[in-house]
Amino acid sequence: MVKQNKQRVERPNGFIIKYLTPQSPENCLASVKKYPESIQWIDDQTPELVREAMAKSLQAFKYVRNQTTEMCIEVLRRDHTNGWQLINNPSDETILACMADGAPSIFLRFGRHSDAIHRAAIRSAPDGCFGDCFGTKEHPHAPSDEIIAYAMEHSAMNLRHVPEERRTEAMCLDACARSGSVIRCIRNPTDAMILAACESYGFLLGDLPEEKQT
Repeated sequence: MVKQNKQRVERPNGFIIKYLTPQSPENCLASVKKYPESIQWIDDQTPELVREAMAKSLQAFKYVRNQTTEMCIEVLRRDHTNGWQLINNPSDETILACMADGAPSIFLRFGRHSDAIHRAAIRSAPDGCFGDCFGTKEHPHAPSDEIIAYAMEHSAMNLRHVPEERRTEAMCLDACARSGSVIRCIRNPTDAMILAACESYGFLLGDLPEEKQT
């Protein structure tokens, strides 16, 4: 009789904790110390276990069910580039806290938009984050008129992100008066805009169409 070789089934490291009843604190701690990602099979994810798992491997954080704001901030501090991928459905409060801690564009990663989030982004980087308020090509977003006005108050250069159909003549004129170089992104500037841009010393005559150079 020929014996059939049984194929070995590969099990993830630390999976045995899933089947222990009860899951004693000692066994759980021993498990995450050796296999940090085994925290996903632990019913009672105490702060001590979470800290131990994160200390061993940041990847374990994606299995933490109660991801506090403080934990999320720590993850982003330790991995500025990819840490956001370990955070599961954060609240607006958590996003705002992470933004204040040095990750102003983190809201874009989660496709999370609100006036409060947009204001925080604009305050943190007046010239750099307003464009993110429009979302991405795959997931566009239309910020409110109030946010556009708020962004323009912080920097005239934010006009370059405002779609032409949402610009007003007054908005463009004010932007030119504050930063003449912004006229480069205005397709058909009025004479008043051109004069304001020239007076602000930020405008180069060569940027104008020839018919406008007088």
